[in-house]
Amino acid sequence: MKIIYFILRLLACPFVFFIIFISTTYHAIRKTILFLIYGGEFITYEEKMNRHTIQEVYLKIVEQQNN
Repeated sequence: MKIIYFILRLLACPFVFFIIFISTTYHAIRKTILFLIYGGEFITYEEKMNRHTIQEVYLKIVEQQNN
């Protein structure tokens, strides 16, 4: 009985592999594009939200100190 499950898993293995491979490739490409756009901040700003970069925050702090 266990050998049947093993054979079924062995037959399903290529399909599962390609599903995992496609998903991993998609995420790798997405993270690469986000890195090119946002630099090292891509991890923080992965979601669509109000994206304030560290540079913008720094400039605002400098502006407040000058006033």
